[in-house]
Amino acid sequence: MKKLKAWGFFLSFIGLWAPININAFYCDADTLCSSEFEVEVKFSAFFPSSKIVRCIYSDVMPYYEIEVSKPFCNDWQMWLGAGYISNHGHAIGCGNKTDFQLIPITGGIKYFYQITPCIDLYAGAGACVSFFNNRDHSPFVHKSVFDGALGGIFESGLTYFIQDRIYLNVFTEYLYQHFSFKHKYEEHYTIRHNLNMSGLKIGGGIGIEF
Repeated sequence: MKKLKAWGFFLSFIGLWAPININAFYCDADTLCSSEFEVEVKFSAFFPSSKIVRCIYSDVMPYYEIEVSKPFCNDWQMWLGAGYISNHGHAIGCGNKTDFQLIPITGGIKYFYQITPCIDLYAGAGACVSFFNNRDHSPFVHKSVFDGALGGIFESGLTYFIQDRIYLNVFTEYLYQHFSFKHKYEEHYTIRHNLNMSGLKIGGGIGIEF
């Protein structure tokens, strides 16, 4: 009897949500072939996860990004973006000057849930390819280091249309990004094994639909 009740509850749950899920993934030709797209400029505060990065550079850094997105299948979007973050600081211990630039190229999908005709909630996930450049004035490490690595990004936010095709965006994102340098150094230099450039982003943006 308990098994029958459990199956009955499960089938009722599927019956309730199936029409919503099917509708969410429904794609018509007009949606797929539409020339509509969005361009958004985003500004955020970046909070590094790594204690070492926070000690050398800062607890919070400015992050700039531009993003292009394309709607598909009703409430879904695919996006491609490019970001930029840089800062300078002093090495732990010796105090030598050091600075870095990080350029993440991100891409993924988002799902939107409409609250009102002007307000949408969304969540998304994707992958990123990041390029890291570091200049260090210490005599014990290479003066300049450049590397690239794969990572991931997770995000959620709220959009508010202030005009027919112009909207504001408030969001939080988490960038997962690690670099490994152990294969790049000779014996007479200090070996850097890895660097965690992951962190939380909180910010806003303004976008326009075309």
